[in-house]
Amino acid sequence: MFAVLRRPAGPEDQIPLFNPLSEAIGDQLRSYLPAYIRQLTRDSEGDRYFLIVGFEQSGPIPPAKCLPPDIRRHYAQFVAEAHRRETQPVYCIEDIGSHHSGYVESGCQPFASVQSGARLISTDESTSDVIELVPDGVATVRLIYLRGSVVTAPVSANTLSFTPPQRPITEAQRRLRPLRKEIAKQFRAHHQTAFSQLVRRFTKLAAEIVRRLRPQTVEWIGAGGQVVRSFRPKAEGLVGTSGRALVPITISG
Repeated sequence: MFAVLRRPAGPEDQIPLFNPLSEAIGDQLRSYLPAYIRQLTRDSEGDRYFLIVGFEQSGPIPPAKCLPPDIRRHYAQFVAEAHRRETQPVYCIEDIGSHHSGYVESGCQPFASVQSGARLISTDESTSDVIELVPDGVATVRLIYLRGSVVTAPVSANTLSFTPPQRPITEAQRRLRPLRKEIAKQFRAHHQTAFSQLVRRFTKLAAEIVRRLRPQTVEWIGAGGQVVRSFRPKAEGLVGTSGRALVPITISG
């Protein structure tokens, strides 16, 4: 699906000897495939963005009794999902450079997330570039947001690069700032009940705001201008009764 992985590796695909990759993805991958390291793009400041392919490092799954009742019934699926993710390759996109521009990485993901748009969801609060893979045959990507905002980004070498609309992110930060300050105030005062209530309120509000920041529709457009595929981004993994994605390796007992 990706010509960038089919082409032979060249000098530009060599990672510098001194790099931050061990720190960035060392706890996510148990192994990687050196033959499939590719430079995807380079920004105006000289930072280089690399595609790394490897196998995920899965954490221990807690006993079923440690899980909330609405999640516990998915326990067998958690085990199967963890095994599947350990045996299927994932991809990571990492920024290497002296400037380290603040690019927001969303962690290593299964290649299926290219089709689901999961990485686009996880970088919806980004104030800098978002770099993502797209399959062969896509020349342009159009991202449609709430309030009519549209971002149209060209694709080069299976690579999409864009910056999300910044005004909604700034507005979201402004709405959440008073609650953050009040939470900090109650924490310092050791008012546990008020602190817990504020945290629950903040979590609910933040979740609703963040949902509005992500693109509502993604359109893959071919070289001739035709829409190859149109879809709504969705999170990877199991989904519980609340509608939230359930990622087993992040749940503690």
